[in-house]
Amino acid sequence: MNAQTQTQSQFLKGTVANVQGNGHFDGNYGRLYKYEVTITLEDGSEVTGEYSSKSDNQNKFSINNIVDFEFINDRQYPKIKPYNPQFVNNTPQNNSTPSAPAAQSEDTRQVSIELQSCLRSAALFANGGALNTDEVFKAAEEMYAWLQSKKQNKPTNDLPF
Repeated sequence: MNAQTQTQSQFLKGTVANVQGNGHFDGNYGRLYKYEVTITLEDGSEVTGEYSSKSDNQNKFSINNIVDFEFINDRQYPKIKPYNPQFVNNTPQNNSTPSAPAAQSEDTRQVSIELQSCLRSAALFANGGALNTDEVFKAAEEMYAWLQSKKQNKPTNDLPF
C-alpha cells in the first residue's frame, strides 16, 4: 500500500524508521519544532510526513518503536500525528479509519449544563464564604432538584433558597 498517494486522513500502525529535526516555527501555540518522520508500515511500505512538537526533544516517535499514528496526506505537506487507539470505539484494522468516539447525547449535555449552572448559583449564593464546600454542594443539589421539578411541571413551595 502506498499511503502517500491517498489524500485523506488515515489511522495506521508501523515502526519508526527515521526521525530528523527540521527546524522550528512560531505559531498560535508558541514555538513548535518540526520533525521529518519516516514510518515503515506493516506491509513494508513507508510513509514520510512532518510532525510538529512543543518540545525540542520530542519523545512520541523514536526509531524502532512501533507506533499508532494518524497520517494526513494533503499532497504538498503530509503530516504525521501520534494517535492513541483507546480514544476511539474501534481499533484500526487493515489500515481503515476507525469510527470516532460517540458524541455526547443532547440530554447528557443539557444535564451537564444544568448541573454546572446550579453549582455556580450555589457558589454565588454562598456569598464568598458564608457556606462551607459541603453546604454549597448541598445547595446546588437542592437547586437542581427544584429545577427538575419545574421542568416536569410539578408545583412546589419548597424553594431551595
